[in-house]
Amino acid sequence: MDWKDLASTAVYTGITNENESIWEHVDGVDVEFIGAFLTAHLSLEKYISDYLRLRYPSLSWVDAKLTFSQKIALIQHEPAETPYNEIYLRIKDFNNIRNKISHQLNYQITDKEKSKFVDFYMKITKGSQTKPDIDIDNMADLLNFFLMITKSYFASAISYYHYNKTGHRQQE
Repeated sequence: MDWKDLASTAVYTGITNENESIWEHVDGVDVEFIGAFLTAHLSLEKYISDYLRLRYPSLSWVDAKLTFSQKIALIQHEPAETPYNEIYLRIKDFNNIRNKISHQLNYQITDKEKSKFVDFYMKITKGSQTKPDIDIDNMADLLNFFLMITKSYFASAISYYHYNKTGHRQQE
């Protein structure tokens, strides 16, 4: 059996015309896209969770069982230098897309959603001598750039708080 076979289903249409079926067979679900997107989302959530746990170690993160949206709400107003202050907005946009993917079979990212990540790329690379060679018409390239920058941003903060917590900073 192929993984794609799991995505084959029938959905209720709500049609009330007795000549038409109330069921519609759904094929062609892009499981590669969905799998990649959800994996990227989980990976980003891990960075954010680790950041929160290290930044605010006295809080009971495991017991709180926060959703991704709740974690973003907690950190969305933390200070960040321009253009990195856009990261929190784009994380919210990324999560909104994830929610749509999770609840709508065959969801396609809209041009409006895509434009936010093009804007993010332009702001981050503005004035850069060596812009990453990405195709801004390719959503996978845009999201990969967004994730690379965002994960690097959180990795930097994670390293900072990890080393402060373990006392390495005090020895220098």
